[in-house]
Amino acid sequence: MPSFRGLRPYHDAYAARMLTFGATCHFIVPELDSGNQTINQSTSSVPPGIKLVDVIAIGERENEPTCLVEGVRRVCDREVKLHFHRVVAQ
Repeated sequence: MPSFRGLRPYHDAYAARMLTFGATCHFIVPELDSGNQTINQSTSSVPPGIKLVDVIAIGERENEPTCLVEGVRRVCDREVKLHFHRVVAQ
């Protein structure tokens, strides 16, 4: 999610003691997690005390695939496009 950008967002969100974790589907640009290239976002909640490895497993198994499929659908159906490094509705 935009609050935890970079290569280890699950680890960073877990360290911040978050109970909601998310996935983002976005267009790829040269700068990592910069600007407004987000096509879709989805979140999942976890119980307090859950282990990091379980949070990552839930994200990878449930949240990320759903987010990606919806993002690809939005692009294929021409609902959004990338225009000058920003996602815009068509």
